[in-house]
Amino acid sequence: MSVPPSRRLVGKVAIVTGSSSGLGRAIALSYSQEGAFVVCADLKPEARVDVESEVAVNTDDLIRRNGGSAIYVKADMTVAADVEELVQETVRQFGRLDIMVNNAGISLEAGQAPQKIHETAESRWDITMAVNVKSVFLGCKFATAQMLKQELPASGDRGWIINISSIFGLIGASYAASKGAVSNLTRQVAIDYADSAIHCNAICPGYTNTAIFVDTIKFNDKDKIEALHPLHGIGSPQDIVGAAIFLASHEAKWITGVCLPVDGGYTAQLLSRKAINDLVLTLNVYSGIGLAVARQSPSDEPVGKAVSLNVAAYYSMYIRASTSPGQRWDIHGYMETYATSPFPPEIWKARNFTNKNAGEPLQPYNNKHPVFSSTFP
Repeated sequence: MSVPPSRRLVGKVAIVTGSSSGLGRAIALSYSQEGAFVVCADLKPEARVDVESEVAVNTDDLIRRNGGSAIYVKADMTVAADVEELVQETVRQFGRLDIMVNNAGISLEAGQAPQKIHETAESRWDITMAVNVKSVFLGCKFATAQMLKQELPASGDRGWIINISSIFGLIGASYAASKGAVSNLTRQVAIDYADSAIHCNAICPGYTNTAIFVDTIKFNDKDKIEALHPLHGIGSPQDIVGAAIFLASHEAKWITGVCLPVDGGYTAQLLSRKAINDLVLTLNVYSGIGLAVARQSPSDEPVGKAVSLNVAAYYSMYIRASTSPGQRWDIHGYMETYATSPFPPEIWKARNFTNKNAGEPLQPYNNKHPVFSSTFP
């Protein structure tokens, strides 16, 4: 059952890039339903994928058929002159720019076997960075320039920028690196323009049923991917639009610099997909301390995979790792590590790790080091 529009964006003018298909199309349609004037920007108005519901009618045509107001502007978001003209045409047609959605993106890895860095062609890297990162930079650049010229509305908010990143920009090749850059750029724009009342946030979708996902499952087991999403499995573009509407509305007036995972619990699942008593913790507490790697004899192999305490600490998480009730490490959100009794050397071998606290439960082994890094499974 569809949720009736709340009309939260009435009177606002929005640019949505990559709007001819997939997530961009869904956002453009939803913004119109919420009352916005929509500028659909893409390399061509037709959908890029053979989806009957999308090929039948272009996004801007569909908005107008449904009673909304929309135009299409051809734009290559990697070309500064195109992006500048996109913003100028928006202002010529609607008088201002309130919302900029930087959605245009590609994943050249989808539909191909995974490649490591030494296997990745320079051309693939360059194209990915241009489409996924430079386009966002240019979108932010020209959108903020226009928003700064505009009179501050009575609401007190001058503009809203929403960048489409990815959960792989948070946790995970050239695509992952590009989306990580988008997330960091989002935070910087948010900081730079907060005092000008311009919001900048990012949405980090999980696996979503778009053309990229169709290519992804050519080399990956769909059922296994679905199992990594505790809530409702694989998402749809419609699962993302609610966040896009909220982050463009006055209900998000005190939100900026946020990279919001909308992923059915995928990122949360990564922290708990292994049983706690199967973990070995790989620590690099700060420069000079060195690496502490616990290994179990006699095989001298790790008991399990490493867990990212960096992420755990960031979210103030608490993790306990053990191989029996008597031996454990407790790791707290402030990056405190503890060794508890008993800690017999015949059970554990460790480099740069001492047994000094054996017999003294919950005595600090390392205390609150501000820099904390680790490896991820």
